[in-house]
Amino acid sequence: SVPLYSIITLNNEQVVYVVNDHTVHARPVKTGIQEGWRIEITDGLDAGDHVIGIGHRSVSDGQTVNVIRTVSNMEELAN
Repeated sequence: SVPLYSIITLNNEQVVYVVNDHTVHARPVKTGIQEGWRIEITDGLDAGDHVIGIGHRSVSDGQTVNVIRTVSNMEELAN
């Protein structure tokens, strides 16, 4: 699952942005069950993919980025 707010709708398609080797990639996803602020991804992501959760509305597919913080659970964002 991913934070609900990390999903963007582009051209009637749900998309998340992932970072691989400092490059942003748009990934179409299919969603499942929502629980609180998390939503299940049923297709489109692989285990270990790094989804952009903050700043994702300011990037585009193919852009080079510098990851400044990585979190593994929502509670870390409160700190």
